[in-house]
Amino acid sequence: MHLAELGSRIKAVKLTILALQALYKAQSNGLPTTYSLSLYDGAMAAFQTALKHDSEDFNSIFAAAFLLCLFEMVLPEETDSVFCKSEGLFLMRLATWSAPGHLSLRIGAWLTLCHASARRGGNPGVLSNAVSSHISNYGAETLNLPMLDNYNDAPTSVYDTMSAPIFACFLEMQKISGKIANLSHYHRPRFTSGDQEEVAQLMADLKAQIYAIWQARPSLMQLQSGALRSLFCGAVAEPLITLIGICNAAYWTEIVEYGRTLSDPPLASSEAKHAMRQIRDIVDGDTNVFVGGKLNSGYLRPLFLYAIESVNPTDVQWAVDRLKQIRNPIIRSDFFATFAESHSEAQRSKARRVTTKYFCYQTFGVAPPFL
Repeated sequence: MHLAELGSRIKAVKLTILALQALYKAQSNGLPTTYSLSLYDGAMAAFQTALKHDSEDFNSIFAAAFLLCLFEMVLPEETDSVFCKSEGLFLMRLATWSAPGHLSLRIGAWLTLCHASARRGGNPGVLSNAVSSHISNYGAETLNLPMLDNYNDAPTSVYDTMSAPIFACFLEMQKISGKIANLSHYHRPRFTSGDQEEVAQLMADLKAQIYAIWQARPSLMQLQSGALRSLFCGAVAEPLITLIGICNAAYWTEIVEYGRTLSDPPLASSEAKHAMRQIRDIVDGDTNVFVGGKLNSGYLRPLFLYAIESVNPTDVQWAVDRLKQIRNPIIRSDFFATFAESHSEAQRSKARRVTTKYFCYQTFGVAPPFL
């Protein structure tokens, strides 16, 4: 709502919102993205113009940059990431700016999530090191995950209070996830045994950190769905159950990713297999995984990793079928379903892990979309 209000009076924000709307329509209906890209170019020009005027509130400029970043995450190969620049006027203004407003708190948190997503699979991310260093360590305890459209009539004050610590836990796990991505073969070469030993030690430290976060997770995340329904009215309980399912699955996904990043053993370890069973129990359990007849897109990464780490074709097919039920063209869920299925077949035939990035290039001729 705040971004929509900004768009009513800030040209750069307005034009970027229009570009995002056009992109969403194009992706949803399988149409060319030419028109949305032309709107993006106009929005970028308006952003650059606003950036040159000291009278323009940088909070609004930062909001416009965030919206441009969202557009760029959908079409990374056809756009120029606004936050990946390591020099220039934007960085200069960012370096001298403090972020006191609630909008900036939210943007800082969501940029952290976006960057973690964009670093996986060998992608460069959406933040340069210089930009990242200037984005404060935002207090996630003041934020919350947005309520799903189905629950707009819920008592939002109760929901906000209950969901804030869940968001904080999720955000901390994703910060660790981004660090794990930084240690993958794509971002951290391992030419010598010393390199591998160093990575193993760094990974062990990160695993200990994420385990500590999990052990200290909010008590709500440890409750079964039935218990939550007994504590809250349906309008609060149901969206909380949905969010808790996604956040719990995110933790188990990092356990799977941990073993894959270390590449030892060649396929899923017993620990990873346990984590995969937990993911399957969440998706098939009573956690409101379906929203409006579609599987919640928050399960895209858990299901993709489940598929490419599974040896049993039946398990792979279960994950692929669930991926197809997401039916979200913006995050390319159908592509990820096809990708996972083909990749799993290649791994079974070779009896070893296959590098996802290069497999995607060789098989589909494109870089893996952000996951």
